[in-house]
Amino acid sequence: MSLKSLAQALPEPIKSVLKASRDNVSLGLVRLCSGNGFLASLYYCFFSREFYREHRAVLLGRLQFARLMRSQGENDAFLRRNVHRLEKGLIMRPRRGTFAEDYIGETVRCYAGATQSGTFDGQTRWAGDVLGAYFSAVESTPRIDSARNAFSRAQAPDESGQCVPYPHNRLPACPISYDQLLVLFQRRRSVRWYQDKRVDNSLIEEAVRAASLAPSACNRQPF
Repeated sequence: MSLKSLAQALPEPIKSVLKASRDNVSLGLVRLCSGNGFLASLYYCFFSREFYREHRAVLLGRLQFARLMRSQGENDAFLRRNVHRLEKGLIMRPRRGTFAEDYIGETVRCYAGATQSGTFDGQTRWAGDVLGAYFSAVESTPRIDSARNAFSRAQAPDESGQCVPYPHNRLPACPISYDQLLVLFQRRRSVRWYQDKRVDNSLIEEAVRAASLAPSACNRQPF
């Protein structure tokens, strides 16, 4: 007889006592191991595998990132993150004379790798515009000058116009009142059941266009 079959054969009162004892021991371990980060790591190493997949996924992500960085090629995530950091530095008041020296070289190398393909999408054009604004604003240092020279050698798109964020006074007027916005929030619900009918592609495209602007201005696509 297996342990599972034996447990099922036990009387209900005994099952309740054993379950309560198990829960108390588990809670005691949680209380003990929640005292500091080292004990918490031991808990999820020896007593729980709840974050097993998450731990492995993080390490695989770091490995993939390291491979992309060593390849000296295109790395969308790295380029997007660092260019956005440059944007934040450019809008600071008062703005520092020099900043981003620790990562500007890698950012320019990543941008150059993205331009080598000859395909200039919105992100690549945006990165080039922000990098150009950065080098026009910062003072001269050896690391910045080296990155500036590398940026000047990178292939640039021939398209006119800029993809950097536009000034606030160029934003469209907002005709929505607070009460209208409040009604919209009140109507928000999760939809779990749908009609069995085809959705027109134009409606899907409209939803995607709206969703691309939905996150905060800090997190959405700046271009």
